[in-house]
Amino acid sequence: MPTLFLSQCVDGVKYAFPKAMAHLDESCKYRRVFGHWEQVKAWPRIAKYLASDKRQKYGNGIYRHYPDGDVVPETVAAST
Repeated sequence: MPTLFLSQCVDGVKYAFPKAMAHLDESCKYRRVFGHWEQVKAWPRIAKYLASDKRQKYGNGIYRHYPDGDVVPETVAAST
């Protein structure tokens, strides 16, 4: 189950901090983590669950969007 746990954590943190996680994904420093997340989402039964109404939507629990914490390093933000 660590595989599913890691995937769920990445998915939730991507929801909570989309800008910061996009920066990390684009940096390629964690390509194995993000690649793992993509692979797990593509598993047939997981994909079916993610597309279903059974999946609890984010927003009411630990995974909600935190705009004040969704930042990228200043050196990156300054260069864009």
